[in-house]
Amino acid sequence: MSGLWTIAVWAASYLASARFEFKSLTLVTASVAALYMLALGDPAKPYFGADPIAIADPITVAVAIAPTASSVSRQELVVEPRQELVVEPRQELVVEPRQELVVEPRHEIIAEPQQVFVVEPRQPEPVVEPRQEAPVFAALDSFLTPESFAAPESLTALIIEKSALSDKTRLQSVASLVDLYQEIEYRLDDIRLGEIAVPRLMVERMPDDIVMVDSPSERKRLFIQLALPLILYANERIAADRGRLIALREKIERAAYAPSDKAWLAGLAGRYGLDSPDLDALLRRVDVIPTSLALAQGAEESGWGTSRFVREGNAIFGQRTYDQGAGLVPINRDSGKKHVVKAFSGLMESVASYMTNLNTHYAYDEFRRIRARQRASGDVDSYNLVGALDRYSERGEAYIETIRSIIDKNDLQSYDSASFGKPVAGESKI
Repeated sequence: MSGLWTIAVWAASYLASARFEFKSLTLVTASVAALYMLALGDPAKPYFGADPIAIADPITVAVAIAPTASSVSRQELVVEPRQELVVEPRQELVVEPRQELVVEPRHEIIAEPQQVFVVEPRQPEPVVEPRQEAPVFAALDSFLTPESFAAPESLTALIIEKSALSDKTRLQSVASLVDLYQEIEYRLDDIRLGEIAVPRLMVERMPDDIVMVDSPSERKRLFIQLALPLILYANERIAADRGRLIALREKIERAAYAPSDKAWLAGLAGRYGLDSPDLDALLRRVDVIPTSLALAQGAEESGWGTSRFVREGNAIFGQRTYDQGAGLVPINRDSGKKHVVKAFSGLMESVASYMTNLNTHYAYDEFRRIRARQRASGDVDSYNLVGALDRYSERGEAYIETIRSIIDKNDLQSYDSASFGKPVAGESKI
């Protein structure tokens, strides 16, 4: 059988050599056949071939066939010894013990209490006037002394009640003025009802922060409280002159007046714009202005105390002058105009100048004639009297209607009967 297998192998080799175009296929076929035969050996003897090979252990069989023409003998089957697989001992993985994470205790942050800063309210900056400041208040030692008959324009000494003469009366703000009015119980409702007298409290300057008062009713109330004593005092001085003038006329009729009376009469005529002391002409001019009319015109001209002219120049009534160094230039003044709004040293001076203007200027002759007729009838009515002031403003009739509306809506005629209380003896000066 071994020879037969040899011939078969040889034949396969030959075919491989002869069929060169099928070289690859025949070579593979011959190799597989040879391997099969070697493995099986003799078909009559299963599991045993021509050259017995122990198959106890599986081995790797390597067959080398030289497909050459000269090679006719069977190649020897070389069995390589199986190499043992040496398994290296597995190194144990040594796990180092885990170090514990030590957490330091957290330090508490102690917040120091924040220092609180108290911001004092900013005081309004004072308006720098180009003249020496007058005191907020002034006082007279007595009431209606001979010096009280000086010209109204020079009214700088003012009467004030002793109850208001304290260290707190240097007014710088609305708050301090309100506190003072509350302290002396100065209430407008009681004034209108005639239950109390108006205090002789004269404020020389309008508080700068009156423009910060948001409530219109509060602003109006404050303006009336401030202006009412000024108007009453200026009227009181005029009434004193008028009373002395009436008494002097009776003396003249009896030819009993003294040289001093004659000198005083001449001076009075000069202050009221007359060349000679005509008693009838003087009585038409030396007369009071209705309180309600003065309040209404002051409110309109000063914007209830908020205008620049009253805050910077103490000008309550908006009087004009052509003396360029004596007033404030209106911001909206038409080009070519030269007038300025007259400035005053204090509010009292402004009120006195306003009354002198109505009592002396030729533009208000009709105003004075109507007032004289009303005085003769015993009833001076501001609502009707204002109809003669069409020349006070460029607005003419519209201005008159505005003043009448202010009088009506604010019940200003209820102040026409207001008056001061009895003067306090021995008043102090400040």
